[in-house]
Amino acid sequence: MEQYLQILIAEIVQSALCNRYHLGRERLARWMLEAADRSGLTELPLTHDRLAQMIGRARSLVTADLLDLRKRKAIEYRRGSVTIKRAALATQACDCYARLRRAAAAARVASRSA
Repeated sequence: MEQYLQILIAEIVQSALCNRYHLGRERLARWMLEAADRSGLTELPLTHDRLAQMIGRARSLVTADLLDLRKRKAIEYRRGSVTIKRAALATQACDCYARLRRAAAAARVASRSA
């Protein structure tokens, strides 16, 4: 339980900082990577509207961000589905994604040592 709480608090703090300081495209890339990590899927059943709700941006801005990510060959999408290309998408995500992964790994290691 302690490990879960450490990771949850780190995610809350990092998300608040991320929402304040990073571009929408970077936040969108981070969010899709986290969703893929949690679901184990590379094809995510998501609409532009749902993504806009999840990252707190206007749908039109999310659509522009998705177009940009597609041009950068980080994703493919069609109606209701986004397929991520993990390596390329990770280069587009803000550094919050890597920080959260390191924090989660450290919490797992600490809980095994205790």
